[in-house]
Amino acid sequence: MRCPKCKKKIEKNQKFCNYCGEEIKNQEKNKNIKIFLPIGAGCICILVIVVAVFVMPKTTPASKLQAKLDLGNKYLAEANYEKAEIAFSEALKIDEKSPAAAMGLADTYNKQKKPYKAAQYLAKASDNVKNMKLSDAEEYAKQLSEQKDYYEKLIRDINEKSNNNNKTEGEIIIQVIQDVDNDESEDNKIFTTPTPTPEADPEPTDNPTPTPVDGTEVFLSTEDSEISSTPVPEETPTPEITEEPVPEETPVPETTEESIPEEAPAPEITEEPVQEEAPVPEITEEPMPEEAPAPEITEEPVPEETSIPEETVSSGELLIAYANEVILSQSPYASFNGSAISYDYGNGAGSAAALNGTLGMECMDLNGDGLEELLVISMKSGKIAFDVYEAEGESVVLKGSGTADAGFEGAVEGAPYSGTQECFIKENSGTYYVGIVCHYVGTNAGDGNPCTRTFAWIYSIGADGTPSGIASGSCSDGADADSFSGGISPAGLSGSWAGEGLDNPGLLSGGLSSVESGVEDLVIVTGSMEAGSGSMNMSIEDKTILED
Repeated sequence: MRCPKCKKKIEKNQKFCNYCGEEIKNQEKNKNIKIFLPIGAGCICILVIVVAVFVMPKTTPASKLQAKLDLGNKYLAEANYEKAEIAFSEALKIDEKSPAAAMGLADTYNKQKKPYKAAQYLAKASDNVKNMKLSDAEEYAKQLSEQKDYYEKLIRDINEKSNNNNKTEGEIIIQVIQDVDNDESEDNKIFTTPTPTPEADPEPTDNPTPTPVDGTEVFLSTEDSEISSTPVPEETPTPEITEEPVPEETPVPETTEESIPEEAPAPEITEEPVQEEAPVPEITEEPMPEEAPAPEITEEPVPEETSIPEETVSSGELLIAYANEVILSQSPYASFNGSAISYDYGNGAGSAAALNGTLGMECMDLNGDGLEELLVISMKSGKIAFDVYEAEGESVVLKGSGTADAGFEGAVEGAPYSGTQECFIKENSGTYYVGIVCHYVGTNAGDGNPCTRTFAWIYSIGADGTPSGIASGSCSDGADADSFSGGISPAGLSGSWAGEGLDNPGLLSGGLSSVESGVEDLVIVTGSMEAGSGSMNMSIEDKTILED
């Protein structure tokens, strides 16, 4: 048990606290007193308890808070992080001092790869733990200790990802877990109320000397079985204290007192059960089948809560979550930026096949319907490509794709090589065209000789989000430049720059927007190689923005 004043741990039967001298009142009820309530009053109490337990179990803030915490943990276990975030946020609105709600949000944001938000709510969880009552803090610490390894790893993971060099956030929570695990939480300075005893004696001695209010010194043994006072016999606390242990130390009067009440109520006990057994089973059995649906009532809010995030999560938020959790898990960001790949002139396509990965992503309303589409740009076996996704209800659907027909596979060994591939967009009266343009110098003309080639493919995005090709063009060594310009003019592009590309590797180094008005560059990929080197240097310039 604990001292009610300083919260230090003391023995069960002590009369005074070893630390602060507070008198410990005997709160143990007299087991010899037996109270027999009338049957009618007992029935009413049972009925009130049944109604309180089964009819109004979810009206208290604590029960609402626990329901939200359970819901958040359910979604977290299912990796449904958006709904988990909403559930924990609503729990924090119910009780902003709940460390469990703040820790749930920290865990959720950590899973969403949002380390700074995770660190913010980890700090809030720490502050909430510091401000908790002793009993509540110990109870919460016991809950954490059941998953000690998980929470310690989570806290260190958040600190590491958020670049918290001091790594102080959450240390109080780790300390609480360790204290509970070692059964030392009562000595933790975080939760212990400062005692009024002098600092010179922080630990109990063999004969602690608590001082009551009147100044009399009382010496207690560790077993609290004997109480001796100073030679002043007139003190009033001494006879009161000595009278209490007398019945405890003398077994004879205790035995006689116990036998008397046992014999007296014996006939009452035999008569009362006859009356109690009649109404009590009826009351306890009747509510049981009636309240059997109570577990179903507690489960009903779960599907009700699922409708809240469906209404609050926008299509853009759903697409961003899909991009981070699904797209990047299937095709991580390309890793060849700033590196060189080995190039086999006899098998250029095989060498280019090593170039894969996501290049950039952005959400925008491509077709003017007021809803955002997700545009994902990637490299597939050395050829730039794009995919368009739309949100349909709770699902994300791939609507269509576009890919360059020519990649980095045509380098000629005896000539220097340079290739540029780009994905761009062009606004068109409230909608956007999505296009791909490629420019290669030193590529195979088909007869083994190097030449300069330029290609373009442009797509419109339909009302249902599906991309459709509307324009394309190509030219070689500057020839057919007029044909190239005419081929891409339906998309509002001039193409006048195509004739300037002959032996000009830097034609699109600044992006298509440097030679064509009204164009926005999204991703530019460049590969260059010295004649006969067999090593192609790669670079990626990503100008997309995927807002969190």
